[in-house]
Amino acid sequence: MVHYVSSPTKAPQALPFQDSKELRYLEYFRLRTAPDIAGVHNPELWTYHVMQVAVAEPAIWHATLALGSLHERFESNASMSLSTADMEYPLTQYGKAINILCSSIKGSADNLKETPLLACAMFCAFESMGYHLHSALSHITSGLKVMTERKRAFLEDKRPDHSLHMLWPLFTRLDTQRLELGDSSFPADMPLIMHYRHVQTTKSIIKKPNMNEARHGFDSVLNLILHHIKHIEGPDVSIPFIAKGTSSADVGLSDVVHDYLRWTSAFDPIIVSLGVTSDIPSALLLQIWRLLVNIMLRVDVEEGEMGFDRFQDEFRLMWSLVEEFLCWSAQHSGSGEELLPEQTHSPLDDPLPEELCVRHTALTGEAAQRSGFMGVNIQNTAEADSVRAEASAAQESGQKLLAYSQKTRSINPGVLRDRLTYAGLGIKPTFTFSHGVIYPLYVVISRCRNPAIRRRAWTLMNGCNRREGLWDSALAARLGQRIIQIEESQALLGFGPSASAACSGQTTKITAASQIANFSRIRMVRPTFLPNRRSIERYYFGWPGSFEEATGVEEVWNQESMEW
Repeated sequence: MVHYVSSPTKAPQALPFQDSKELRYLEYFRLRTAPDIAGVHNPELWTYHVMQVAVAEPAIWHATLALGSLHERFESNASMSLSTADMEYPLTQYGKAINILCSSIKGSADNLKETPLLACAMFCAFESMGYHLHSALSHITSGLKVMTERKRAFLEDKRPDHSLHMLWPLFTRLDTQRLELGDSSFPADMPLIMHYRHVQTTKSIIKKPNMNEARHGFDSVLNLILHHIKHIEGPDVSIPFIAKGTSSADVGLSDVVHDYLRWTSAFDPIIVSLGVTSDIPSALLLQIWRLLVNIMLRVDVEEGEMGFDRFQDEFRLMWSLVEEFLCWSAQHSGSGEELLPEQTHSPLDDPLPEELCVRHTALTGEAAQRSGFMGVNIQNTAEADSVRAEASAAQESGQKLLAYSQKTRSINPGVLRDRLTYAGLGIKPTFTFSHGVIYPLYVVISRCRNPAIRRRAWTLMNGCNRREGLWDSALAARLGQRIIQIEESQALLGFGPSASAACSGQTTKITAASQIANFSRIRMVRPTFLPNRRSIERYYFGWPGSFEEATGVEEVWNQESMEW
């Protein structure tokens, strides 16, 4: 039997590319950029939705070409300098996208439509990939404002907003990264949309326990935890640092902690029933972040920086899970097939720079009164018991997941370690908007004073060649290296005769966590991101009071600038 199909009443619409270059970068975006940006999250937004909107919206079309062409340069490890001739095409397309968008919404009501919101996300991706953090943060802030106004408008009309539902998880993750970086020049007010979606998201994982709902639920809870911390602390304090007086009773934080515990109860059965290998990287990431949140909820803020010493087992497990996740990433990207010679030298073995062997000046006034570090002082006894029980469950679950992953993957972690020691040689550059491993590694480096654990975390960070939204592994490794060097040099100075040996490049080193006293710890780093790939970091030392007792100085800080 032959079935005849009538001719289409309308000819298929051709894609509006004008030359082979546009076709090339359009395909590059579809096949390479979109899946990478999505990461462990569902790629439909970038692979399908963006492509559909691009056909009808010129601003999104040019933004797609700009991202595809820039991502090709990124994956080839090419220079991202604006003066490079090869940057002309992506910058031209990026400029066209901005000009068209501004012209289309000027003097009209289109500023609440989907195109400006999607454009903000794509512009942020472009600036993040080129690592212009100041501009990327501006686009995130603009996008959050559009989302808030759009939600208000649709709540008044009582109409469903499917595109907002699709874009909410993305902007939740971007907002979380904005809070993690802690640039005080960008406001940290909680958008209305975060309140609206949180209630629905935390319930969905209970009803539909799967990896996708687990990711969305965790993103929501983590975002609200950090927003409550920011609300308590004020805009000038960066996560992962929290004030001494913070308690879970403040600003409804107790409710969020309860939602987090509900999430963990729903997540454990998902881990137990893992059967699809494609879910393992997602599970590893969520387990890493789960351990991080548990540390945040359990640290005793009365102990100052020393309160993190009890979490060395968690820090070790986080490091192991990160290495396992990077093995899966290398396995899927084709990296790590050849061995490199063993590393013979690490930058952390270098003699301490001379400028680190000088006491920093005292700080007085409002900055001296500022205090903070990571942690939530849970006052409710039953709630504290629940958090402790969850911490034990997370350790057990993490160990089981690690063992299962090691049996399932094919790449040898020894191959990965050899490549990581050479700072990314052979590791394909990765750009993604999903939560990743850079920030957890940064927390291990900055909070754990065990020299062996933090150096292992630093080696992973320095070599993984990843850019996760606003976080860049190379830049974070530079910052982590400075934190280690400054803390250890201050500790050696505190031991008197060891100071001269440290400054002269002799073999005197920090070999145990106990050598790094509380007054030598960096309790807070306050970054300020500037245009043209520059930033200023201010490092604050010790817990106020402990430093004064040890040195007779109220508080000290050190300010440095970075370019990349």
